[in-house]
Amino acid sequence: MKRTILPAILAMTITFGLLAAFSSPVQSGNVSAADLIAMVNSIRTANGLPALIEDGTLDGTAQWTAQYMADNNLSAHIGNVAGRVAAAGFGGGGTVFATENWARFNPGTLEQIRVVWSDAAHMIPMVDPNYTHIGAGAAQGSTGIVYIVHAAYRAGASGSAASPAGTTSTKAPAISQVMEAVITATPFPDGSVVHIVAPGQTLWSIAVAYGTHIIDIQQMNGLAGTTTIYNGMKLIIKNAPTPTISPSPTATSVRPTRTATSRVPTKTATPYYTPTATATPTPEPLIKGLPRMDRRTLGMGIIVLCALGLGAVLVVNFRKKS
Repeated sequence: MKRTILPAILAMTITFGLLAAFSSPVQSGNVSAADLIAMVNSIRTANGLPALIEDGTLDGTAQWTAQYMADNNLSAHIGNVAGRVAAAGFGGGGTVFATENWARFNPGTLEQIRVVWSDAAHMIPMVDPNYTHIGAGAAQGSTGIVYIVHAAYRAGASGSAASPAGTTSTKAPAISQVMEAVITATPFPDGSVVHIVAPGQTLWSIAVAYGTHIIDIQQMNGLAGTTTIYNGMKLIIKNAPTPTISPSPTATSVRPTRTATSRVPTKTATPYYTPTATATPTPEPLIKGLPRMDRRTLGMGIIVLCALGLGAVLVVNFRKKS
């Protein structure tokens, strides 16, 4: 196992050493990496603590971090600073504690950076006697200059800084600098998720565990502009979804569509009467023995006879008068 780890540590040490030695943006704007280290040490000595020792490995990790954040326009810590400095070779494979301060200005003054780092979390390198070494870096990005300070110490190292006035410090950092795995919280019945910060957790690691973004967590918890979190702090990861009121459907009477039906007119049976042949009696002749004549012939005969009779009467009367 050690045979595998040692070459990796050696390679990381060389890499960060080269970054520290040859990276041009170590001095950016009006504030250099050396100015940052001098400012931190001036505050430490004002608090009665020994100055931190500048370390080439920490210079390399700080400069790499500054360049990475500047190139990617990041506005939050990358996370796991202790793991990064240990991987670079600081501490020689022992347990390492480290803290990281960062700021972005376009450009900035040393006094502006000092004001930004005046809260309790950023004052750890200046007031904690356990820290022994320091490194710094600065890099120009599209939105300003990123300034980084890495302070670290190896647990149990004989060269650890002594506490002032010979006292022993038992004060732990306000924020754990050891990266720990994040166990995600179970969602509440309403769908909301609240995470309780545990030692060794950062906004970066929490955001990764829940599949969200640091900026989203900051907005929901009023942490805009800061990544400072504390052990036991409750962070809203997801709000309960707002129920959407759907309008109740109104029953609409749908008129049935008439289907065209081809109607075939029904023919009414008209009764047709078939004439029935009725036997017509044959009239008997007026004078038996004469040939049968029809009524028309008989009538005409009678008229002719009357006419002849009338004519005869008129002739007789005419002769009598004459």
